[in-house]
Amino acid sequence: MLPGSLLNVHVTRRRARMKRELADLVAIDTQNPPGREAPAAQFLRGLLMTEGFEVTLQEYKLERINVVARLENGAGPVFAFNTHMDVVPVGEGWSFRSLRA
Repeated sequence: MLPGSLLNVHVTRRRARMKRELADLVAIDTQNPPGREAPAAQFLRGLLMTEGFEVTLQEYKLERINVVARLENGAGPVFAFNTHMDVVPVGEGWSFRSLRA
């Protein structure tokens, strides 16, 4: 276990990195229609592979992609996470630039 001050530095760095990566992901235009999840899928693939995941991208329509990531961690319970990368169209009335965190 890390000493208190070192742990605080570690957590602060991870928090900053996660905020940056979330902002980068949110900025990718995946409005549906038409979808275009390919850039988001590639971005997520890179993040997941960096963390040691085995990643497969499954294109089920042009630029419509599922990301399947697996991390072997021995016997025991399995954690499954299911979500989507596309978003509804931005629409009108934004007071700031959309698709940015």
